Amino acid sequence: MLPKITSKRQPAAAAKLVIPSGPSSKNLDQALRKGEARREELERAAGPIRRTSTGIKYREMEVGTGKEADSNDFCEVSYQMFTQNGLYLDSVGYGQESKKDLGETVRLHLQSGELPEAIRLGLLGMKEGGKRRIEVAANNGWTDKAMAPTPSYPAVQRRIFRVIDRRGVILFEVELKKVLRATSEGLRVS
Repeated sequence: MLPKITSKRQPAAAAKLVIPSGPSSKNLDQALRKGEARREELERAAGPIRRTSTGIKYREMEVGTGKEADSNDFCEVSYQMFTQNGLYLDSVGYGQESKKDLGETVRLHLQSGELPEAIRLGLLGMKEGGKRRIEVAANNGWTDKAMAPTPSYPAVQRRIFRVIDRRGVILFEVELKKVLRATSEGLRVS
């Protein structure tokens, strides 16, 4: 036979219970103001958003000091792609998502039709060593699955086209490593 268990617990006194109240409107308003001020401060520190003559938006994150990219040049770049709300899509050269590509580059040709128009126009005028964040909208993004840069995995390509199909924006953060000039003999580093 099991012994009878008796409990000698005392009920919690209601007077001792303190239930925290929600934030007062004063604290909430103050937090919102501080958050907005911080966002504006970060926005100013990031530099202005520039717009090309065709309406492509980009932010110059770092100004390069090397050769300037011109139409028909080949550019060796590292890049990262994100959705507008910050969801990572793809990259080359940053070692993201267990990729063993740290320091690697991809070669892009700045000829019309080979790249999404926003990326091509966003790279024009950029100098070696520079870094830009280019806004790739649906109307000037990937129109063909064969366009460069080709995503690392088929699932990434599906995500990119899903964003584009929903008229979303992709942020293409690119670092220009080297500009190669196209000549009749081939490519040369000038």
